[in-house]
Formats: sequence, structure tokens, C-alpha cells
Amino acid sequence: MKMALQKIVAPVLGEIGYFTQAFPFFGGERRGAVVSGYLRFSTDKITTHSFITEPDISISFDERIPFDAVTAGLPAGKFLLLNTALPARYAQAAMDRKVYTLNAKDISVSHGIAKPEDPFPLINSAMAGAFFKLFEYITGRTVPDELTRRIFEGALPVKTDENFLAFSDAKRLVQPLAASETPGEYPVSLFRVTQPNGLCTKCRLCYIFCSKRAISLTDSEVHIINEAKCNLCGVCIKLCPRNAISFETSEREDTR
Repeated sequence: MKMALQKIVAPVLGEIGYFTQAFPFFGGERRGAVVSGYLRFSTDKITTHSFITEPDISISFDERIPFDAVTAGLPAGKFLLLNTALPARYAQAAMDRKVYTLNAKDISVSHGIAKPEDPFPLINSAMAGAFFKLFEYITGRTVPDELTRRIFEGALPVKTDENFLAFSDAKRLVQPLAASETPGEYPVSLFRVTQPNGLCTKCRLCYIFCSKRAISLTDSEVHIINEAKCNLCGVCIKLCPRNAISFETSEREDTR
């Protein structure tokens, strides 16, 4: 997300005459926790220096981020861009917002940027491409391919061709979502972390490094994950030497 905002989107906008302000916001969590980022762009000089509380576009890079957090402050009629393999589940959101979706992970995997098994795949190029498709739709301005290619050469000297192709594919494949496509149901979370299975050796690594203190130990040192506290950062999965913990698809749905 930081790469997409600061190394791709903001420089391209600057090259075509916009003033920009792009910055991420990190909490105290370790790698894999939810991170927010903010981008302002204007033809006039930007004098505001604060978080954006009512965005014109809200973008979710990961379905594991709670949906309410993605849409917080987003007024009706504004744009929502979602990276999802299951776009139909979000049809209810399209009733009062302009929702666009793409499967950024599949795009990145198809160009060798990410691997299918990656819990946190590199999707910056694809998400930047999807953003610029919305930008062109909203503003009527076309961003030249040669400009974005030059920005990629500077920002991503490794796999430049692959990242530019992912960017281009995302611009082509991002699609609007109609409220009529499905019944009005969308997930609270499409993922959950499994409880440690029989491979667990009780090494305590997940317990020690969980930033949300979502893992507790019983008297017999069985590791228990509290799903209400878990923020799906994936640190426990990365650290587990026996692969005793994993992500799995959740069937929990909110039928508001």
C-alpha cells in the first residue's frame, strides 16, 4: 500500500500537473497488521495536513480488513475499490456507493510477482492500475502509458515489465459492481485464523509475538486464539515452525 501510494500513484499524478500529499499511518503492530494510507491530489496547492475523514475514494487492499473499517466515513455516492475474489458478496454496498472490484492477487500471480500460497501477496502495481482506471473515469483525463512505464522503471527496477503488465491488466479488468448482481449479503470477514492443531509443539512463539494478545495458554499450555481480539495480521502463521496455524475461509456473513 505504501509503495502504491508514494512510489507509483503520487509521482504519476505529480507528472500530469497535480499537487499531491501521500502518507501511510502505522500503528504499534508488527508486520502484517492493518495499515492505513492517505492520498490527496489537487490542481491547487494543498494546505491541509491531516488524516482524511470523508474520502472520495476508499480502497481496500485485503478482504481480511473489516468491511466497516474500509467504509468508515465514506459518504453515499462516493467510490469504493475492493480487491476481492468474490465481488458478488459486496453487492449491498453498491446500493449507495459506486463500487469497483478486481482480483489483484490473481493478476500479480499471473505475472510472477506473487505466489498463490503467499498470505500477503505483492499487489501494489495492480491496485495502482485499478485506481488510475477510476481516476480516468472520474476526471476524464488519460494517463499516458509511457509515463507510468517510466515511473515503474524508477520505483520498481526489479520485475519492471511484470509490474507494468499487472498495472495495465488491472486497468483493463477492474469492473463496476451492480447492486442487482446478488442478494444483499456481504461478509464481515472472509478469513479466520485456525486454532493451533496437533502439530503444535507449545513453543510459545505465537503467544509471545501476538501484538493483540489474542493468544492465551491453558494450564496444560494448549494455545487458544481469541477470534474477537485477532486482527488477522498473520504473524503467528509466519512464526509457527510446524505450520500448526493457518488462514481459512470464513462463512460468517452479515445480512444487514
